[in-house]
Formats: sequence, C-alpha cells, structure tokens
Amino acid sequence: MAEYHGNIVTLQAEEGNQKGQPIATFIAGRSRYLVFLPSSAPVGQSVRVKLVDTGRQDKRGVDLYRGVPAPPEYSESWKDNGDGTASRVTIATDWLGQTSEEGVVETRTLETREYQDRASTRTDRVVVWGNDLASSVILKEQVTKIPTLAEHITYEAKIGLKETSAREERSGQENLSILRVRVWGGDLEPRKLEAAYQDTWTLTADCYHTDTDFVRENSVWGKLPAWVQAEVQSQYPVCVCGRKRRDGQIPDGYGKCELCRNEETCVRCQKKSRVANLAGRLVCDKCQPYESAEYIIETSFSRESRKAIAEEAKKLCAGQALPREAGEAILKATLDHLTSDWRKDDFLRKWSGYGWYYFCEDGVYATKLAPAAFQILQFLPQASGNGLVEMAAWLVEGPRGERGDFYQSTQVNGEAKGLPPLLGDLVKTSLVKVAADRLRGSETDRIAALAEHKLLAEQLGEDASEVKTVAEILQNDKQDYAAALAKMREIRYLRETRQARIDAGEIWPDVRVPMSSRSRIAVHVWCVLPDGTAEARDDGKFGDLPTDRVVISHEHDDYGYRNTERWQVHLRPSPAVGITPMQVESVKHLEEDTRFYFTGRGTGWDLSKVGMVTFTTAYHRDFQGQEAELDSEMRSNLPIDVTQWETEIGENGEIVVGPYRFTGKEAKAVRKAKEEVELLRGDLMALDHEKETAATEYARAEEEWLARQDAKHASAPVENGTVFLVPRFVKETSKGQESLACGPLYDTAAGHQVKLVLDSFSAESQRVTEASRDVLVRVRPRSSAQLRLFEGFLRPMGGGQKQKTFGYFAKAVLGPKDLDSQSKELEVKLAEAEASLKKLKLAAAKIKNERKQDASIAEPPIQGSGLGTMAEALKKAGLVEKKK
Repeated sequence: MAEYHGNIVTLQAEEGNQKGQPIATFIAGRSRYLVFLPSSAPVGQSVRVKLVDTGRQDKRGVDLYRGVPAPPEYSESWKDNGDGTASRVTIATDWLGQTSEEGVVETRTLETREYQDRASTRTDRVVVWGNDLASSVILKEQVTKIPTLAEHITYEAKIGLKETSAREERSGQENLSILRVRVWGGDLEPRKLEAAYQDTWTLTADCYHTDTDFVRENSVWGKLPAWVQAEVQSQYPVCVCGRKRRDGQIPDGYGKCELCRNEETCVRCQKKSRVANLAGRLVCDKCQPYESAEYIIETSFSRESRKAIAEEAKKLCAGQALPREAGEAILKATLDHLTSDWRKDDFLRKWSGYGWYYFCEDGVYATKLAPAAFQILQFLPQASGNGLVEMAAWLVEGPRGERGDFYQSTQVNGEAKGLPPLLGDLVKTSLVKVAADRLRGSETDRIAALAEHKLLAEQLGEDASEVKTVAEILQNDKQDYAAALAKMREIRYLRETRQARIDAGEIWPDVRVPMSSRSRIAVHVWCVLPDGTAEARDDGKFGDLPTDRVVISHEHDDYGYRNTERWQVHLRPSPAVGITPMQVESVKHLEEDTRFYFTGRGTGWDLSKVGMVTFTTAYHRDFQGQEAELDSEMRSNLPIDVTQWETEIGENGEIVVGPYRFTGKEAKAVRKAKEEVELLRGDLMALDHEKETAATEYARAEEEWLARQDAKHASAPVENGTVFLVPRFVKETSKGQESLACGPLYDTAAGHQVKLVLDSFSAESQRVTEASRDVLVRVRPRSSAQLRLFEGFLRPMGGGQKQKTFGYFAKAVLGPKDLDSQSKELEVKLAEAEASLKKLKLAAAKIKNERKQDASIAEPPIQGSGLGTMAEALKKAGLVEKKK
C-alpha cells in the first residue's frame, strides 16, 4: 500500500491534461506525487482532500493518488449579539474552505468595570510664584489614574477590553523650593539689550529645584513676577548713554553698550572705531593683533630669550654672509668626506632653500634673514611697541622662510601683510627656536678633523674601533666637527694612558682567550679577581685586564674515541705581585665544579706558571681483547683517578692515562720520572717564550735609545720608560746595602748628568753582574709619586769637576743571549731526565709483559705437581712479586 494513503492534506488545484479533471501536486521530502482531484474542485484555489492510493505509478515509478473531499473541520468563535451580550458559536469549514454556523455553545453579558491592577501613576509639578525667590515654590503632586474597561468582540472574534473612561486619585502635595530661575528664548532673546521690554514678548522660564531638575513654563514678559523681571534686567544694566543695555558677561569686560563701543577711540592709532578691551586698553580691530602680540611678548617672551637672540644676531653678523647661490655651492663642494651618495643628497636637500648662509667660527648657519635684519635684531631687548611685535613676527615662522612668511612678504617682497597668528605660536615656536638653523660645524674644524682622522687611521688602521667611532661622527646628521676633534683628543689621551699602563705592567692589553668552534668541545673561561670573584666569559673576550688577575680556561672533549680534558692558565700575576689566597681557593672550587674526565694528582690548574695541563685517554678504538676490557673498565666510572693508572707523555706533550693500573714500585718510578720530564719541558717552553718576548723588547729598546741619541740638546727630559745604554755597572755600598750603579753620565737629550741605580728586585736585573759589557736599561719610578731618587753634585765618570746630577731607578732590558746559559742548562737536565725515563719504561714494560703472560696461563692445577694453579706455582717459585 502507498505510504501516504489516508493522509489529509491541503493542495492547490490545477488544470489537468483532460478537461474536467483537475489535479494537484503533493510534495513529501524530496518526492513529488500527482493527485487527481474531484471534478468539482475549483482550479486556482486551495482544497483540503484525503489521499487515496490508486494502485498505479507514473513513468518515474512514483505512486499516483486520488483526492476525495475531506471531512469538515470544526472551530469556535465569539459574535456580538448587539444587545449587550455575546455568543460562542461552532463554525464548520468544508473541504473547499467555506464556513457555516452549526450552533450556539454559550451566551454571556459583556461587562464594564474599573481595573485597579491597570492603574498608572504620574507626577504633576506646577510653579506658584511668590513675592520673591524665597516665597516661590513648585507644587508637586502624585496622581494615580484608574481606568474603566469594557468588554467587546475583536476582529479576531475574541473577547477583548477597551478603555471607556478613567478616574484620578491625588496624593498629598509637596512644596519644592526654587533655587534659581533661567529666562531665555522667544522674543526676549534677540531683544534683551533693548532699553525697554514689552509685556507681549514671548519667553521660556525654567525654574530649577535642583542643579539639574527644573519645571519649564512658556510665558510672556508681562506675566513674569516683578522680582524675576528685575533679576533679568540686572544682568543687562542700562548703559550710561541710556540708549541700550550692556551685557555684563562679555569676555573682554567692556563696561558700556555696543553703540558706545563703536564710537570709542583706539589708544594705539587714535582713530574712532569699534574697539576691544585688552587688559584695560581700548584697541581697534586693526591694532588688536599688535596689542595682543605685544602683551604675549611682554608676559611670555623673557628678556633672557630676547638677549639670546640678540647675541646670536651679533655672532652671525661677525661671520661671513653669503646669499643662497654662493652658500649652497660652498656646502655642496665640501661634502667629499661623506661616503654615501644618498647622505650627500639628503644633506643638500635639507640645507637648501635658505635665503642666506653664515660661515662663523663655531659653525655654518642658514636663515631667511639678511645681514641687515640681524643688525636690527641686535636691538631686540630694547625694542617696544609695533617694532618689537614685527621683529618677533620675523622669527615666529622659523628660519627657513616658507611661502607667505611674514618677513619674506614684508621685508623682501615689500607687501603689506597682517601679522601671523602670534598668540600661541610665539610661545610655542619662537622661544624654543632661534633666528638661524645650525647646519654643521665650521669649515676650519672640518679641515682639521678630516686631517686628524686620516692620521689616526694611518696609525691604528681603518678597522680600528676608535677610527670607526670618529668616522660615524663625521658621517652623522649633526656634522659636528668639533665633537670629532674632541673625540680624537680623548682617544689619543686614552691610548697614551693605556700604553703607559701597559709599559708599567699595570694591565694586559686586549685579553682574548681562543674559543673552539668544534661542536663536541666544551670550553669555559674565567677571570679570577684578587678577592676570589670569578667572572665567566662565553666568548673569551675580557678586554684590558689589571695584571693582578688570573685568567684560566677548562676544556673537555671526546673526539675520535679519546677523552681529553685540559686546564690552562693563560695569564697570572708576576711573582712580585703574587696570587692571593682567595684566588687560589676560587680556582680550587672551579676545579671541583668543572672536573669532567680526570681527577687525582697532577690534574687541575698549575698556578705556578702560564701553561696547559692536558690529560687524555689512549685512542681506545684500536684496543682489543684484554686491553679493551681494561680501558672500558677505566672509563666506566668518571672521573678517572689518574693516580691509579699508568700514564705516559704523548706525542703532543699531553699525559695519556691507562689502560693499565699502577702496580709496584717500577710504575711509581716511571710516574715520578714522567712528572720530572714534564716539569722540565714546561720550564724550557716558558724560557723559549721568554726569549721571544725578550728579543722583541730588546729591539724596541735599541730603537728608542738610537732615537734619543738623535734628540736635540735638552729637548727630551728623563721620564718613566726612558732607555739608556750603560757601559757597565759596579757595586756600591750605602748605609750597609749593596747596589749596582752606573754614572754619573752626561745625557745630551736631557741636558744634565744622570746616575742610574739598578732595580735589584726585578728578575731581569738579578741576571746583570759587574761585567764590562753594555747593558740596556729602562727608567722606572721608585714609587707612584717618585721618579727621581736624588739630586746632588757628583763627579762625572772619567773625572772632572762636580756637576749637578739626578739619580734614577732603572730596570735591565735583557736580550735573548742573556738567557742562553739557562736554556742550555735546562736542555741538559731534560735530556738526562728523558734517558732515565726511557730506562724505567723498559723495565716496567718487561714486567708488564710478564703479567700479560701470567694472565694468559690457564688456571687448572699442574697435574702431578701438587702445586695448585699455575699462578700459585709462579708465586711459590719466586717469579711473581707478592702483593704487600
């Protein structure tokens, strides 16, 4: 059976293919069904039918239905009977939508009554005028409105309510005091300055009982109480002329009516015209800008500011003034020092467009003002009246002088132009700006700065940070050449001071510790201060450091099947200064905190000298069998205690640990010999480094001595660091103390006798004897405040009369040859130590091979011997040393 058989639906009747057979379309979901309607169904109207399955389908396979008239639908509605009653009737609607009344269900009377629940409340406020403000009140009442509603039949055939009348109930009255009355609007507003008011003029009166709440009355002038009229008229008193009233609230405080204002005489031009009251002075509209401007100038443009502009005008008059074309040409021709074409163009763009250019001692200035204008501006502090105002107007629109500028229009173009709006601009603009814009430094400073910068670059190199700093000043927007010169003086002073501190041994210059870029190497660097504070640097760059610091680094890596750890002392204080206990303690803490692979005697930083301590494991990738097992055992528990394992010196001087443990006195002897060889090698390396440094210092001292020999008579005083070539030193005894001294010698460069006493505290001086060979020495102060040891009259070397002589402390400058004997002595000791180590290693290797053989012998007992295992047999035979 079809799905929708028996459903009642409303459909639109349509004309079918056959005449007299209307049809309709029934849509359900996404399907459309054809329905055959009764022949009486009106085409074009909606009908309500019941679907009946025909048992057939169309070409699409969709069911076909027939529609039969549906049963009537019943509903109820109300109707008015016209006699004060209403009836509820039953309405039948057939399948064509036609209705008919079927019968009355009930009849009732339509009521009319008051509805208290629909009452509304309002507040009435009425003004009751008294004899004055105090006796006038606002009468306030609460009014409740109760409606009377009657029942009726609505257009929807339902019973509804409509209002037929209402009753009001009033509560007790409340009197509100009137605070003020505002009268405005209507005919009164445009006529309030008339001498006499008319009773018929309309107006509005607002009576306020709070600051914001009021009662409004629309009335006429004649109905206002007399006291309100008097109050309104008091705001506009009649002028002394009797013709008009005047407004007492006008901004300028003029005390007469507008007719009188138009007939006053201006105090500035003495002409009759409409005036304004400016601080008690009556000024016409034409003179008002000058009066206002002069008032602002006198109150806000201080005398000090005027004097500053006058001084500026005086300075610019003293410079060289050039008109626009010449000034711009000079500026364009003096920009060769700029490296950027864009910056050159930018400067020329910003510097162009001024009327005049002034080349002064302190810089180049540009402005719209001609020299004649600056001659006048020198008298700005003494100016007054219109002259003061116009001079200020020259300045208020800035030094460049754009189109429409007051100075340009009146003084250059000769036009008659009103003043610019000075009231705000004068204070905000002209007081913070000047008569001319400073474009750059002076030409004299520019030439000097460029020459000095070139010399500095030749001395330090183009890439030096100081040279780049000065270059930035010469390239920036200010073009402040005086600042560049000052910066270069500062740089020279700092470099000279720094070099003096370097020469005196107070600082190490530009300390940088090399950092590895390899990913599997970890490097940490510290600078330890005398108080024990450790400062770390990730990049290893410390800059200049005082020579009382200790600079150390720790490094570890596991490259190439090898574990390596390095402790390096890069810088340490000299023996004369010494390392503080706090520094030693801080380094110990760093050792414990950073130790990675190795521990035990010999590991860590050796603070007795500058150098590196390196421990490493053997290249264990090549190990096999028992050696691989021993090495793996050693590296399985980090850090490795090096005192428990055999060590040897590697090809690069590092200490190689393992894989065999120390056993017996032979291994201990080898270790002690290795330590001695390592110490001797370190001493020899340090001495070689000292010889290289000595060669450089000796060559430098020789150059300084030769330069001093060429100096003119008495042109080079003896200073800290002065070099002398001394023929010989002899022992002298003074107050029980021996010292090596030379002289007195006549120093041509200083122009007087010099005696030199050798500094016996320095290591270099201790190597100097009474040998007759020449010795280079360098003068140094005895203390921070004492350069000369003494002054006196001594006899020169070689005899003659006594002459005034100055004594100085001197430190020997050693050459590489002075260290040769010590170097040879160390080489002999090192060769002997290496030979001894070799013998000990051969003996230890022999014992090691025996132990390897013992380890490879099987453990079963020897058959028939009764001696137990092979190892026990060897011990009983005395071939293996028993452990103590």
